[in-house]
Amino acid sequence: MFSSRGSSSTTTSTPSRRRASGTSRATSSANGVAKTGDHDWAVGGGSGSHPRVLRAVASGAVLRGARMPGADLYRAHLEAAVLDEADLTGASLVKAELDGASLRGARLDGADFGSVEMYDVDAREASLDAVDLRGADLSDASVAQTFMQVVLDDRTVVDGLTGTVFGPAVVVDAEGRRELSGADLESWLNSKGAKVRVLSS
Repeated sequence: MFSSRGSSSTTTSTPSRRRASGTSRATSSANGVAKTGDHDWAVGGGSGSHPRVLRAVASGAVLRGARMPGADLYRAHLEAAVLDEADLTGASLVKAELDGASLRGARLDGADFGSVEMYDVDAREASLDAVDLRGADLSDASVAQTFMQVVLDDRTVVDGLTGTVFGPAVVVDAEGRRELSGADLESWLNSKGAKVRVLSS
């Protein structure tokens, strides 16, 4: 729900608070392949305009700076992964597990985060413009000067989300679909358990 430049109804989902077990280091090489344990991840050079990434289990993988625009990470296990400065523009992370992951400075514009698990994620200075966060779990996530030009709904869990953000965001709830910014967005988020401050752009 976020992009860096200097996401009044009852929540129906419950934070998973899962923790990753073990770690596997990964490196991103010049030939566009990230290696993590026994898995090779194609991070570029695929056919067509949207290279795809293998749906490997890579909990704790270190993919710092990896270039994976348009990647298919449906249901990927990336708990505690390090994706700082990674490019996941337009990627599909639907139902992915990102609990405890670090996304600091990552570029995630246009990515689909539907029903993603992002408990305790560090998304400071990340870019998540035009991101669908309906049904996402952002419990205890951290943001800082982060753009929230995203889509949120009643299923989006933001309990414990802390930091500062920029709006506006589109909210879909019992009152319909509307754009919120400033104090209105801040009030909506904090009424659902967040502790954020919405900054003026």
